[in-house]
Amino acid sequence: MTKHASNTLRAALQGFQLTSDSGPHFGETLDRTVRVTEAAPSTEQVKLLRADLNRIVRSNSVYFNICVGALVIVFAGACVFVYSSLNDPKHIAAVFAGTGVSVMAVVHQMIRAWKEKVSSDLLLTIVGSLGAAELKKVVDTILKSYLNK
Repeated sequence: MTKHASNTLRAALQGFQLTSDSGPHFGETLDRTVRVTEAAPSTEQVKLLRADLNRIVRSNSVYFNICVGALVIVFAGACVFVYSSLNDPKHIAAVFAGTGVSVMAVVHQMIRAWKEKVSSDLLLTIVGSLGAAELKKVVDTILKSYLNK
């Protein structure tokens, strides 16, 4: 489960869901509560999920720091460009337009990384206190919300 194409919460949850499903259920003759207890993840799968969540938290922290660095670079570059072209107001207006778009794009990425970090931290905290069947229900619910987006 730790070899995903990306370091995202969605990929970790999908990997956990795939490894914890016991197999195909055609016909659905079983009661839903019986099926959940049969498909409860093992302790090894929970440990793998916890390791994936720790990896995601670390990578999101790095991505967030990269975004902060990009904001600083964009702002410093805009300040230098504005200072060097004080006698040409048209260039200053273009710099502010370009800087506004760039800053908003970086802030959008920062917000996405922060939301995923908070979700991962919360799920990592919950993993230790829930049983296997309850954890599967939580993961399925979170994964459904990701798939509906």
